[in-house]
Amino acid sequence: MAKAIEDLRSDKTLHHGQETGKYLIEQPLYAYCVVNDWAKVGLFLIGFYGNKFPEKTRL
Repeated sequence: MAKAIEDLRSDKTLHHGQETGKYLIEQPLYAYCVVNDWAKVGLFLIGFYGNKFPEKTRL
């Protein structure tokens, strides 16, 4: 996922001096999707960790 986000940010926007002939993403809708996907993965990992290691067994 991290590589895909880096590719999206680096190759599909003009922020890194890309050629104008390439396919570029100009709408923030795609950024919202990427941020929400990362938030979803983060919340899953926090929940998974909390279930696997309940507070009384953590240091």
